Amino acid sequence: MRLLVVEDERKEVLPMRTLMHISTVGKGLLAVAWFCLIAGVPAICAEKTGATLAIIPKPAKMEVHRGVYVVGLGTKVYLGVEDSGVRRVGEYLSTLLSSSMGRTVPVPVAGGTGRHRNSIHLSLKAPGMLGPEGYEMSVSPDAIRISATTVAGLFYGVQTLRQMLPPEIQSHAPAKKRMEVPCVHIQDSPRFSWRGLMLDCSRTFLTMDYLKRSIDRMVLYKLNILHLHLTDDEGWRLEIKKYPQLTTVGARFADRFGGGGGFYTQQEMRDLIAYARERNITIVPEIEMPGHSREVLATFPELACLLPERQTLDVCPFWEGPARLGHTQPLCVGNDKVFEMLRDVLSEVIDLFPSEFIHVGGDEVPKEAWKKCPRCQARIKAEGLKDEEEFQSYFMQRVEKMISAKGRRMIGWDEILEGGLAPDATVMSWRGTKGGVAAAQMGHDVVMTPNPYCYFDYTYHKTPSEKVYSYDPVAKDLTGSMAEHILGVQASMWTHIAVTEKAIDYQMYPRLLALAEVAWTPQPSREWSDFDARLARQLRRFQLLDIKYFDPAAVGKKIGAWQASDLARGAPRVFEWDVTRLFTSVSEVEVQVRRDDGQMPVYVRSVILLDDGKEISREVFPGTLSQHNDVVIGWLALGTRKADARYTVRATLQCMNEGCLTGSVWIMQPPATESTARR
Repeated sequence: MRLLVVEDERKEVLPMRTLMHISTVGKGLLAVAWFCLIAGVPAICAEKTGATLAIIPKPAKMEVHRGVYVVGLGTKVYLGVEDSGVRRVGEYLSTLLSSSMGRTVPVPVAGGTGRHRNSIHLSLKAPGMLGPEGYEMSVSPDAIRISATTVAGLFYGVQTLRQMLPPEIQSHAPAKKRMEVPCVHIQDSPRFSWRGLMLDCSRTFLTMDYLKRSIDRMVLYKLNILHLHLTDDEGWRLEIKKYPQLTTVGARFADRFGGGGGFYTQQEMRDLIAYARERNITIVPEIEMPGHSREVLATFPELACLLPERQTLDVCPFWEGPARLGHTQPLCVGNDKVFEMLRDVLSEVIDLFPSEFIHVGGDEVPKEAWKKCPRCQARIKAEGLKDEEEFQSYFMQRVEKMISAKGRRMIGWDEILEGGLAPDATVMSWRGTKGGVAAAQMGHDVVMTPNPYCYFDYTYHKTPSEKVYSYDPVAKDLTGSMAEHILGVQASMWTHIAVTEKAIDYQMYPRLLALAEVAWTPQPSREWSDFDARLARQLRRFQLLDIKYFDPAAVGKKIGAWQASDLARGAPRVFEWDVTRLFTSVSEVEVQVRRDDGQMPVYVRSVILLDDGKEISREVFPGTLSQHNDVVIGWLALGTRKADARYTVRATLQCMNEGCLTGSVWIMQPPATESTARR
């Protein structure tokens, strides 16, 4: 007896473009419970399928059979061939299993027929319809067999197996329950080749440890592109040997803003690239130009436009200094030294990063400076350009030639469409979907990351997980060959509001799983309620992986509020509320400052937990509470609760304008029972 969960493989042959749209797409979805009823299979089959096979992203085709394979003391991981890539996957799986079993799981090469009992087999096979990232898995009571045409496919098969094992396998401690894997046959491959996550390392400098943890989490859900936003107004984060000033000056805030910052040495980045490559993740670097370059101008003022007004060019936090008021400017495109510097920088970046694509930004360029700059105006006239829009296109085309001359491809935000697109440019569509659709219709490759669907700095109120899941990267306007230009989809996590690792994780999870399924699973096989049920089974993994995540079932208790009249313009106001009764056995609590009404923003300068008037924990929020960002979130550590202590929360708020918004402060507590992450 077998239960057919997804069937009807697409019969037509798909275009076999390397790293584009190579997948086997399932069309039908039949309910497991219905089969159990018709076939007379005991109810435990449906329970096993729904509870144990909570795989995200959902495989393209899966048959569920009776029985289980038990990972036991005699289990070995056999390699079909002695190959360095296959061995790396085998050792990865061995490490995962060994920590749960309290012993080292051997990884020998299979001998003879290769049919060993109580074994997990990893093997490569001839190319077929599964494509370069697809895999096939068969689980019987005697063995687990994973095969693929590439090491990448094998690795993704292991990630599926990882999710079929109990969540406690993530704990790196001996398992307390039997590790069973349901008997299945899976044929799986991704819908898209670009399944990405962008992390903004400029607004908030992210540690190497955090980037590695992020990579490890990405692979569990089969994401394969890590786009690092390495430069912006708030800091240059990558060592450039020829221009050390970019990190000695451009990587830290000016003294008047307290200093601070950081950057990655080329060796550190080289190590991260290798770490990612071993996990089938490509790191795509972004060097912003010609806008969002205040940190470059602070380092090299001579690259700025010649403007009549006095300029203050220093590096400052996102919410402070002139940049907060929009007082920024682009690189002076009329200055040949700009192109000399960019050629040198891009040369080092390309030598360091093996990625096919090099991201050059190109978004939100303040063109007013070009209108006032005599050098820029002279170049516009000399090149016969119509306006500043064409001037940006001129700049991008020169940069694109630098990149293509070294055998790489340029990608930029959708503003690079303005004034005319460089011949071989790829577009990353963020201002909705129109830019991406237009570029695909013009025959250019596209990566979709439109707001609000894919912008994870947005609150869950504005972009809930269900909205992320509803997104289809291939617009209905795109048919035939135009649709093939959609390389994939990406989540974008900007770090100007969420500035701590906990807060960044909270913004990404569980929404990142919704996007992972959008990127991998065939569109006809996706259904929200089915995904939501599987997502509920992932929350235990989040806890074991130490991931802070949004849970809409968490219970909130309002501890205080303020009215517009409570805040005078410009003057910080301190509020304090007793929370002793709310703190019982928890060691850490989530605190939310929410906007209730009004538009004028309020700065949440700090939220502090006090024990009998003595500070024991503090959260500092760099941004504002506003109509666009209606909640700021932090965590207060309680430690060991004292039975006779009085605990209070102190919030310092500041309004910079008349008639500021009203709001409230909440303490959130986890629900009493396991919940879904529905929002």
